[in-house]
Amino acid sequence: MTGRAQQVEAARAQQQTARQQVLAAESQIALNDDRIRRSQIVNPVPGTVLTVYARAGEFLQPGQPLYKIANLATVDVRAYVTEPDLARVRVGEAVQVTVDSGAGTRRTVPGTIVWVSSEAEFTPTPIQTRQQRVNLVYAIKVRVANEDGMLKIGMPVDVQLQAPAAAS
Repeated sequence: MTGRAQQVEAARAQQQTARQQVLAAESQIALNDDRIRRSQIVNPVPGTVLTVYARAGEFLQPGQPLYKIANLATVDVRAYVTEPDLARVRVGEAVQVTVDSGAGTRRTVPGTIVWVSSEAEFTPTPIQTRQQRVNLVYAIKVRVANEDGMLKIGMPVDVQLQAPAAAS
């Protein structure tokens, strides 16, 4: 092999080494980009932070929750119906949810029943009279659109079932 051929062969070997170094560097960059991406805190849904479990500067284990978040664009209202009203309640049925909207006014928004308990329970303690506490009730969940954010978690509301159909 001549001196010129050896130089060309050496240059090709250097090019191959440089290509391998570029591939290794690109792989390292991709690995670092993935680590950075996974270290960023991103909400899975838009919403409101309900509870904070960790503060800035604290050390956490992988997978440990930082906070609890709720998407309040749609809320589920928990309500209770008595046994006589249970026959009128159906999943998918439309109801009206009424809430205080300030200045002594009330606002009514539509809702849909999404769940009905299969078991009776005692009337919850917020019911004030002894006569009401001895009754058994059935829990229901009503889904309500809340685009304007008027409904808050824990806010008291009234749920009106549809009037029973008149017998013909």
